[in-house]
Amino acid sequence: MVLMAALVAGDVSFTHAGNVAPTLRGISIRAEAGGVLYLLGPNGSGKTTLLRCLVGLQGGGPGIEIDGRPLPSFGDGERARRIAYVPQHGAAVFPYTLADIAVLGRTVRIRRRPPTDAYLEALVSA
Repeated sequence: MVLMAALVAGDVSFTHAGNVAPTLRGISIRAEAGGVLYLLGPNGSGKTTLLRCLVGLQGGGPGIEIDGRPLPSFGDGERARRIAYVPQHGAAVFPYTLADIAVLGRTVRIRRRPPTDAYLEALVSA
């Protein structure tokens, strides 16, 4: 049995607005389901930009596939269900608890009833 890669990115390039030189040029990666992928590089080398491209937050989409499907083919709701992304600079500027933030991420998937304390505890401890 041949396993399909969970994430394939081929020839991903990105240039920030106002820049002449690309931040990313011709990046290709393959990540298997259940595997671990490390991005190592000096400050300013494009690691965060690549991650933002891979999750659909910033350019680069045409060469990126998740489970064999092009990233741009995912709607916002489906992409939110399939991809978890925690930015490196995301200090909360609002008075929410971790449970509140976890529930915010679940709003894309409409729940018919409010989450229970047990459900929130399971999310936070996962």
